[in-house]
Amino acid sequence: GYRGIILNSETKEDSANIGIYIREANNYKGFRVHSIMSRYNFSDRAKENWKIIVDKIANKGVQLWVIFGRKEAGITDAIVEAKLKEIVNYSRAKNVQVILYPHSSCYIATAEEAFSFVERINSPDLQLAVHLCHEIRANNGARINEVFESVKTRIGAVTLAGTDSIPDRTSNFTVDISTIQPIGKGNYDLNQFVHALKSSGYKGLVGFINFKIEEKSEIYLPSSISIWKSYLNK
Repeated sequence: GYRGIILNSETKEDSANIGIYIREANNYKGFRVHSIMSRYNFSDRAKENWKIIVDKIANKGVQLWVIFGRKEAGITDAIVEAKLKEIVNYSRAKNVQVILYPHSSCYIATAEEAFSFVERINSPDLQLAVHLCHEIRANNGARINEVFESVKTRIGAVTLAGTDSIPDRTSNFTVDISTIQPIGKGNYDLNQFVHALKSSGYKGLVGFINFKIEEKSEIYLPSSISIWKSYLNK
C-alpha cells in the first residue's frame, strides 16, 4: 500500500547504487523512489557527495533532502546559507528539487529553524521538511499545530512515525527508539499531528520514518499504513 521509498545515501557505494534502486522501484506500478537524503558534515572529506547524488537523479522527479551536520567551531548561518544556495543552484540546473531537512542535534534542528533559511534564499526550487520525530525531540510535540502554521508556506515534505510525547534521553539509542516507532505505537496522540497537517494545506506525500525499528518489517509496515489511513479518514 505504500507509494514509494526514501533512500539514505551516506557512502560512495550508496551513491553508486542509486540507479539500481530507481530502476527496481519503477518495476512496480505506482511505486517509485521519491527522495534521497544526503548529510553535509562540515569537516567530512566526502561532504560534497550531494553533487554525485544530484547527477544521478537529474530529471527523474526525485527530491534531494539535505541535512546539515552538527555545529562546529567557525560555522555560521552565513556559511550554511551560502552552501545551501550552491546546492540549490546546482540542483536547479539538473531539474532536482531541494528539501532542507531539519535534524535533531544538527545545525538546523527544527522546521522553524529551517524556515528562516528557506525564506532568505526564497527559491521555488527549495522547500523544507517537517519531521514529527525531530519536532518531538525539540519538545515541539504539544505545539505541532503552531509549527505547521509557522512554516506552511514552505513545506515540501512531511514524515511521521509512532512516538512518545517525551523522548527517552538516556542515550542516543533510546532517543531514536522512543521517537521512531511503528505508527500506532508510542503515547503521543497522532490526532494532533494529523489535524495540524490537514490545517496547513499541505497536499504532498507523507513519509514513514522506520529508522532502527526492531520489529519485523512484514509486521510493522502493513499495520502502520493501515493505522495511518484510519487517522486520515477520521
